[in-house]
Amino acid sequence: MFLVDTCATQIMIDAFLTPVSFLDAAVRRGVSTDESVVASALDRVRADRVEAIFISHSHFDHAFDVASIALRTGATVFGSESTLNIARGGGVPEAQLRLFDLVTSVQVGDLAVRTLASRHSPNPVGGEGVTIATPLLQPAPHWNDFFCPVHPPLPLQR
Repeated sequence: MFLVDTCATQIMIDAFLTPVSFLDAAVRRGVSTDESVVASALDRVRADRVEAIFISHSHFDHAFDVASIALRTGATVFGSESTLNIARGGGVPEAQLRLFDLVTSVQVGDLAVRTLASRHSPNPVGGEGVTIATPLLQPAPHWNDFFCPVHPPLPLQR
């Protein structure tokens, strides 16, 4: 998670705070956001004015805690369809969800954010991964639900 704070505006880039063990992943044990970890981290960095959360791509180590953070802060979530379905699964209202716009910059306070499509690292099983096409509830059935979705990464411009 990155917090960008201009003193006038706060945005977050990515939303992964909860530790997820490799053992849980290996045995495909369901995983859930640790609300106390999220609350502590947000307090520690003084994330008290977050207006937007931009998820670069929908792998678990970028999007896992997005619903919790969005619900705590009221921030708008910007992401791919997969990311928005992760947020929906956590109960984030539609009014807080925005699909990435690959044409127009988004103005958030005094920041202009532009999304550019690019390829991530190659998928180890081939192809571009799969889209999370329905709301993903926690506990997530297994790590792989967050591992291979389709995702446009997010460079920022000011």
